[in-house]
Amino acid sequence: MLTGCDSGGSSTGGASGGAPGHIKWWDQFLPKAELEKKTFATFHADGGPEVDYTVYNPNDMGQAVQLAHQSNQMPDVFTLAGLNSSAAILQAVDGSRLSRTRTPSSPACPRAPWSKG
Repeated sequence: MLTGCDSGGSSTGGASGGAPGHIKWWDQFLPKAELEKKTFATFHADGGPEVDYTVYNPNDMGQAVQLAHQSNQMPDVFTLAGLNSSAAILQAVDGSRLSRTRTPSSPACPRAPWSKG
Protein backbone atom coordinates (compact mmCIF):
# COMPACT_ATOMS: atom_id res chain seq x y z
CA MET A 1 0.00 0.00 0.00
CA LEU A 2 1.19 3.51 -0.80
CA THR A 3 -0.12 6.48 1.11
CA GLY A 4 1.02 9.88 2.27
CA CYS A 5 -0.08 13.26 3.54
CA ASP A 6 0.48 16.79 2.45
CA SER A 7 1.49 19.45 4.95
CA GLY A 8 -2.15 20.12 5.77
CA GLY A 9 -2.96 16.53 6.67
CA SER A 10 -4.80 15.68 3.46
CA SER A 11 -4.09 12.19 2.15
CA THR A 12 -4.44 13.04 -1.53
CA GLY A 13 -0.80 13.16 -2.51
CA GLY A 14 0.94 16.15 -4.04
CA ALA A 15 2.63 17.00 -0.74
CA SER A 16 5.41 18.99 -2.30
CA GLY A 17 3.53 21.23 -4.64
CA GLY A 18 2.48 18.69 -7.26
CA ALA A 19 -1.01 18.56 -8.69
CA PRO A 20 -3.68 17.70 -6.12
CA GLY A 21 -4.33 13.98 -6.08
CA HIS A 22 -0.96 13.24 -7.68
CA ILE A 23 2.23 11.82 -6.22
CA LYS A 24 5.47 13.19 -7.65
CA TRP A 25 8.03 10.34 -7.66
CA TRP A 26 11.64 10.76 -8.82
CA ASP A 27 13.94 7.78 -9.32
CA GLN A 28 17.37 7.16 -10.78
CA PHE A 29 17.22 3.45 -11.60
CA LEU A 30 16.40 3.15 -15.32
CA PRO A 31 16.31 -0.70 -15.48
CA LYS A 32 13.11 -0.80 -13.42
CA ALA A 33 11.36 2.18 -15.07
CA GLU A 34 8.91 0.11 -17.15
CA LEU A 35 8.01 -2.05 -14.15
CA GLU A 36 7.40 1.06 -12.04
CA LYS A 37 5.20 2.62 -14.74
CA LYS A 38 3.07 -0.54 -14.90
CA THR A 39 2.86 -0.70 -11.11
CA PHE A 40 1.77 2.93 -10.85
CA ALA A 41 -0.79 2.50 -13.64
CA THR A 42 -2.31 -0.47 -11.78
CA PHE A 43 -2.25 1.51 -8.53
CA HIS A 44 -4.13 4.38 -10.21
CA ALA A 45 -6.61 2.00 -11.89
CA ASP A 46 -7.36 0.51 -8.45
CA GLY A 47 -8.40 3.94 -7.17
CA GLY A 48 -5.07 5.38 -6.04
CA PRO A 49 -3.84 8.79 -7.07
CA GLU A 50 -1.93 9.23 -10.29
CA VAL A 51 1.85 8.99 -9.91
CA ASP A 52 3.95 11.46 -11.89
CA TYR A 53 7.03 9.24 -12.30
CA THR A 54 10.34 10.66 -13.56
CA VAL A 55 13.60 8.77 -14.01
CA TYR A 56 16.82 10.80 -13.85
CA ASN A 57 20.35 9.91 -14.82
CA PRO A 58 22.02 9.05 -11.49
CA ASN A 59 24.64 11.75 -12.14
CA ASP A 60 21.88 14.39 -12.47
CA MET A 61 19.62 13.25 -9.64
CA GLY A 62 21.48 15.05 -6.83
CA GLN A 63 21.42 18.38 -8.66
CA ALA A 64 17.72 17.97 -9.50
CA VAL A 65 16.89 17.31 -5.82
CA GLN A 66 18.96 20.30 -4.65
CA LEU A 67 17.31 22.62 -7.20
CA ALA A 68 13.85 21.32 -6.31
CA HIS A 69 14.57 21.90 -2.61
CA GLN A 70 15.78 25.45 -3.23
CA SER A 71 12.67 26.28 -5.26
CA ASN A 72 10.26 24.53 -2.86
CA GLN A 73 9.24 22.01 -5.53
CA MET A 74 10.40 18.77 -3.93
CA PRO A 75 8.91 15.51 -5.16
CA ASP A 76 6.93 13.40 -2.72
CA VAL A 77 9.29 10.43 -3.19
CA PHE A 78 12.93 10.62 -4.28
CA THR A 79 16.32 8.98 -3.83
CA LEU A 80 19.55 10.56 -2.66
CA ALA A 81 21.52 9.25 -5.65
CA GLY A 82 24.05 11.77 -6.89
CA LEU A 83 23.60 14.03 -3.86
CA ASN A 84 27.13 13.22 -2.62
CA SER A 85 25.97 13.99 0.91
CA SER A 86 23.45 12.90 3.48
CA ALA A 87 19.84 14.05 3.58
CA ALA A 88 20.93 16.63 6.17
CA ILE A 89 22.02 18.88 3.30
CA LEU A 90 18.32 19.29 2.50
CA GLN A 91 17.53 20.60 5.96
CA ALA A 92 16.14 24.12 5.99
CA VAL A 93 18.32 26.98 7.21
CA ASP A 94 16.07 27.42 10.25
CA GLY A 95 16.73 23.81 11.26
CA SER A 96 13.26 22.53 10.46
CA ARG A 97 12.99 19.11 8.90
CA LEU A 98 12.48 18.67 5.16
CA SER A 99 9.19 16.93 5.78
CA ARG A 100 7.19 15.77 8.73
CA THR A 101 6.17 12.16 8.87
CA ARG A 102 2.56 11.28 9.52
CA THR A 103 1.29 7.76 9.71
CA PRO A 104 -2.00 6.78 8.03
CA SER A 105 -3.50 6.08 11.46
CA SER A 106 -2.72 9.50 12.93
CA PRO A 107 -5.58 12.02 13.28
CA ALA A 108 -3.67 14.46 11.06
CA CYS A 109 -3.63 11.92 8.24
CA PRO A 110 -6.92 10.06 7.78
CA ARG A 111 -6.90 6.75 5.96
CA ALA A 112 -6.51 7.34 2.25
CA PRO A 113 -9.74 6.78 0.32
CA TRP A 114 -8.00 4.40 -2.09
CA SER A 115 -6.43 2.21 0.63
CA LYS A 116 -7.85 -1.25 1.16
CA GLY A 117 -8.09 -2.81 4.58
